[in-house]
Amino acid sequence: MRASGFAQPVRGRDIELSALRLHLDRVLSGAGTVALVEGGAGLGKSRLLAEVAAMARGLAIEVGVGVADPGDSVVQLSALMEALFAGPSPILGRGGLGDAHTSPEQRYWLLQDLEALLERAAAEAPLLVCLDDVQWADSGTAAALRTLPARLATVPVAWVVASRPGQGSPEIRSAMDRLEREGAAKIILGPLDQVGVAQVAADVLQAEPGHALLEMAERAGGSPFLLVELLSGLREDKLVRVESGRAELVEWRLPHRISESMRRRLERMSDPARQVATVAAALGRRFSLSNLAAMLDVSPSALLVPVEELINAGLLVERDGKLSFGHDLIFEAVRASVPLSVRRALDRQAAAVLLAAGALPVEGSDAAGRQRRARG
Repeated sequence: MRASGFAQPVRGRDIELSALRLHLDRVLSGAGTVALVEGGAGLGKSRLLAEVAAMARGLAIEVGVGVADPGDSVVQLSALMEALFAGPSPILGRGGLGDAHTSPEQRYWLLQDLEALLERAAAEAPLLVCLDDVQWADSGTAAALRTLPARLATVPVAWVVASRPGQGSPEIRSAMDRLEREGAAKIILGPLDQVGVAQVAADVLQAEPGHALLEMAERAGGSPFLLVELLSGLREDKLVRVESGRAELVEWRLPHRISESMRRRLERMSDPARQVATVAAALGRRFSLSNLAAMLDVSPSALLVPVEELINAGLLVERDGKLSFGHDLIFEAVRASVPLSVRRALDRQAAAVLLAAGALPVEGSDAAGRQRRARG
């Protein structure tokens, strides 16, 4: 089944969709239920929620969807109010909520009002409340998650709450932990497996992908978002040839769409984070914080905030005591988003820093070697 607004079906998520379908079955039986969907950036949380919402509408379940946004963290209950009162067919009528309890000081009474409205609406039809990107939600949403699902446990209201692992305010993380302790099911989205990657490639290219094309697709690290971007870019740049129902890679090259997408993504980040990402890419996919600090001529402590921003954005991860770009494609896209002259200069500096840090000559020459290969 496809969610409206998406051209391609969900691939590689059969187990997760089956688990969420069980939650819909439970709410149809008259009980409340909570599912927590956790996954990194680009792994398809929003797509999964859209699919579940479409499934629920097909079962005559009333659906509300709200998305938290970093800029709305000071707006109390923003994502929840969007899910309950926004859209062409809101699950609650705005007229049923008075203005008396909308201030932060009156949050307790506001939650009491919302509980009563949800209970009344659920008596007419089962409800599904989907909240996405909850890691950015405000303290009011955290309070609602701590209280409303538990109070409505015997009422046919299903909650599906999506967030990134380890992110969010202490209030949000505490609320999610409490929901899990109280019995909420946790669904963790990992990278797509090889079968899922091949299915997505076939959907996007409308042909069976060849071996070289699948090798290229592996550079997306199983991220559905990056995978679709990569495949769409290969098609746009005519780097794929389709003959007799089979798609073959014409040239092993990063498509323009990927580098431009990364450039725009970096532009939306802070100046320090953008600088750290650009400089780090000269050190290779995996690097140490001390070498990065040497490249920037700052103390390691000065990099804590920009590195955390890049980790939260899904560009960097920490593995075995070192920092690394999340996937080959992210690493290559960051490098490609920088002008070639800048890239060459950074590669020369990186080679010097690595040699000074005690790297073997062949390791220290890797950065400069990338420069030579770019020329060739």
